[in-house]
Amino acid sequence: MTERIVIVGSGASGVHFAWTALQKGRRVLMIDVGRRRSSELVRPGDDFQALKRNLEDPVKHFLGENHEALILPGHDGEYYGFPPEKSYVFELVAPFRFQSQGFSPLFSFAAGGLAEAWTGGCYPFNDAELAEFPFGYKRLAPYYAEVARRIGISGEADDLARFYPVHDHLQEALTLDEHSTRLLETYRRHRGTLNHSFGCYVGRSRVATLSRDLDERKACSYTGRCLWGCPGLSLYTP
Repeated sequence: MTERIVIVGSGASGVHFAWTALQKGRRVLMIDVGRRRSSELVRPGDDFQALKRNLEDPVKHFLGENHEALILPGHDGEYYGFPPEKSYVFELVAPFRFQSQGFSPLFSFAAGGLAEAWTGGCYPFNDAELAEFPFGYKRLAPYYAEVARRIGISGEADDLARFYPVHDHLQEALTLDEHSTRLLETYRRHRGTLNHSFGCYVGRSRVATLSRDLDERKACSYTGRCLWGCPGLSLYTP
């Protein structure tokens, strides 16, 4: 085929559309401003605690030159504070402007888009949510499974499956910390009452984070450096 598909933006949707089109033998041109991280990860072998001990100026590294990563009560700007390493994700490009009323849009001119800052939950639509579409979850399931195979999604089939259908190629769930372990164990002891009397269901999140190695990316080593950039590339980014 000689037709070329032009994709504007290198976020998760664009990347996987391009990947699929290439697999089908199509020619693809992806266009993006493509801002990128300005430097390599610092001391990739250190976990969060070791990094605090070993950095010459940990406050500057974690919070920024002027503590710009801190969001204080009453702050009128962004909802979240991001470390200096992620500032490129939200830098706008002149003369780009926007107006909004009633909602607060977020934009990114980073290579990979906003997914360079948020890589977390992966929850498929269920039949109820797709009721007004001409197709249901069954039609989408193979595509959810393919993306899961490509990027690595960890999770398990549990009580939340009634809300988030379970597709193929899920990796094993990540290891819980002590707080989450106790919470889940307590829920399991009182599951009947919580389910039937309160309509309350608890389960594991499904996240685009590896629990086992995938290609050149390494399984999560629980360094605690997620927000500042995963040293092993365990968290998926486009």
